[in-house]
Amino acid sequence: MIKRTIYISVFVLLIMVVLVRVDRFMAQKSSNIIDAPIKVEIGDIFFRSYSYVLANSSLYKSSGMPGHMAIIISEGDFLPDDDSFSAIKVVEARHFDHTKKQKSNKVGINPASENFGKNYFGRRFLLKTHLTDIEKANLVAYCNSKIGKPYNFFAGKQDSLEYSCATFVRHTLIDVAKIDIDSDSGRIFSK
Repeated sequence: MIKRTIYISVFVLLIMVVLVRVDRFMAQKSSNIIDAPIKVEIGDIFFRSYSYVLANSSLYKSSGMPGHMAIIISEGDFLPDDDSFSAIKVVEARHFDHTKKQKSNKVGINPASENFGKNYFGRRFLLKTHLTDIEKANLVAYCNSKIGKPYNFFAGKQDSLEYSCATFVRHTLIDVAKIDIDSDSGRIFSK
């Protein structure tokens, strides 16, 4: 019985590895090359899905494919594979600080290239919010007041003492602009 469990586990693991490789191979065949600068504004959202192919399919809407999410607090233009991407500042709740190679477990301000740059796999999305100037100023003030708050991957969607990346963005937009990005109002809100 134990051998059978081990064989099944190894088989499932191999299938998963093959699926990830196929996913990345298909992404390299993508013709979505952007050569014109993209404009971002305060309050826009960066989202990165860990899949290339599923993020471009009808399966993505109901799949709950995990990823990472942050809210933009500086305006500017960038090209996705250019150094100008690091000039865009985001506020995010995150577990790991890639520049220091250590756990962060808090809300902080970072360059967008740190978690959304070309060194990280997955498909990136820019979600536009079109906030007013007053909402933008309030958003920056709100985000600054949350710097250092604890990160918790399992933070509840109503919890305002600790955040996951998704719940932080959700709380920010609800408090500042009365925009709820939780489309189905379910019990759990994640990336």
